[in-house]
Amino acid sequence: MSQLTQGRRLPKIPTVTRFLNVAALLVWQVVAEPALAQVPVEHSARVDLAPVESAGAVRSLTETQAVGLALDRAAFTTALAGEQGQARGQALAATARAGPEIAYSREQTFGPAGTAEDYLSVSQSFDLADRRRLAGVAGDWRAQAVAQGGQAERAELATAVRLRFYAALYLGLRVESLQRWQEQLDNAVTVVAKRQARGDAAPYDRRRLQREQKAVAANIEREQAAHQRSLGQLAICIGLAVEASVSLAGTLLPSTESPAVVALRQTAARRPDLQALSLRAQAAQADSVVARRAAWPDLRVQLGWKGVDLGNQGRSDGYSAAAALHVPLWDPASGHRQAADAAARAALARRVLAESQVGGTLTTVHAQASRLRQLAVVFRAQAGVGTAELVRTATAGYVGGELGLLELLDAWRCAHEDALTALDLEYAARQARIELAALAGENLP
Repeated sequence: MSQLTQGRRLPKIPTVTRFLNVAALLVWQVVAEPALAQVPVEHSARVDLAPVESAGAVRSLTETQAVGLALDRAAFTTALAGEQGQARGQALAATARAGPEIAYSREQTFGPAGTAEDYLSVSQSFDLADRRRLAGVAGDWRAQAVAQGGQAERAELATAVRLRFYAALYLGLRVESLQRWQEQLDNAVTVVAKRQARGDAAPYDRRRLQREQKAVAANIEREQAAHQRSLGQLAICIGLAVEASVSLAGTLLPSTESPAVVALRQTAARRPDLQALSLRAQAAQADSVVARRAAWPDLRVQLGWKGVDLGNQGRSDGYSAAAALHVPLWDPASGHRQAADAAARAALARRVLAESQVGGTLTTVHAQASRLRQLAVVFRAQAGVGTAELVRTATAGYVGGELGLLELLDAWRCAHEDALTALDLEYAARQARIELAALAGENLP
C-alpha cells in the first residue's frame, strides 16, 4: 500500500534512508517492547500506605500479609472476643443456683400470760425438673454458635481483603501497561520527528502520534485515580494509612487448577456459618425442653430454730421444719415453648436453604473459575506470539513505504489492547477463584 499524506503521494524513500530507518526502528523496538511480550511471573504495583495500628512501616505486602493485618486488628479481635465472652457469660448465668434464704421473726404477746416466740430458719429451693442444667446446655450451644459466627465473619473479612488486594494489584498493572504504551509513543514521536526533519515523514505523522499521546495520558490519569481509590479501600480493610511506601506483590492468575467439586462440597458442609445455624437450632431445642418442664414443681425445704419465752415459767427451745411444692394450675411457659420450637425450625430451614444455595452456586462458579483460568493461559500464550508478528510486519511495511503510520499505530494499539485483555482475563479468573474459595470455606491458592 502506498503512503498518502495531505492528499498527495510521498516520493519513494531512498535506499540509504530506508537503511537508517530500519536501524532506528530496531533500536526503538529493543527499547519499547510490546507490552504483551513481557510476561512477568509475579506482578507488583507500588503504593503509598502506612500502618495506623502498628508502629513499624510495612515495606512489602502480599495477599497473606494483607489478610493477616486485617484479621489481627485489635478492634476486630476485641469485638469478636467480646461477643463470645458475652455469650459464655450468659450461658454461665443460666446455670446459676439460687442461694439459701435466712429468715428471722419474733412473735410476742403482752399481759400476765404473755409469751415471746423467736424463729430462725434457713430455706432452699431445689430444681427437680433440671431446668437450670438444660438452660446452661442451651447457653453453651448458643455460645458455640456465636464463636462459629465469629469464624464466619473472619472468613468474610478475609474474602473482602483478597478482593480489594487483587483489585488494587490489577489496577496498578493496568497503569503500568498504559505507561509502557506511553513510553512507546514517546519514542515513536522522537523517531518520527527526526524523519520529518530529514523530509522522510509528513507533519501529519507526528501530529497523529501526539494526539495518541494525549489520549493515553488521559487514560493513565483515569486509571491512576481508580487505582488510588482501590488502595484506599484496601487500607481501610487492613488498618493502614497513606504514609509509608509499600509494594503489592502477587500474581493475578491462580497458580493451580481448582480442586474437584466433590472435595469442595465436603469442605463447604463444614462452613462456620452453616455450623452456627445447626448450633442455634440445638440451643432452641434445649430451650423448648426447658419450657416444657416449667410446669414441674420446685421443692422448697425449710429448717430452723424456735424459741419460746414463757415468762415466769422459763424458756423452751425447739426446731421448725417445712416443705412446699409449687402447684402448676396453668401452663406458665406455653409462649416460650412455642417461640423455641419456631426458632429451631427456622434455624434448620435456613441451613437447608444455605446448603442448597451453596451447592448449586459451587458447581457454576467452579466451572467459571476453571474456564477463565484456562482461557487466560491460552490467550496470553497465543496473543503474545501473534501480536509480536503483527508488530514486526507492520514495522517492516512502514519502513519500506508499503504501510502508513495509521497501520503501524493500529498494530501497536493491538499489542497494547491484547496486554490489557490478558490482564482482564487473569483478574476475572482470580475473582472467580476467590468466590469459589469463599463458597467452599477454604483458602484456595
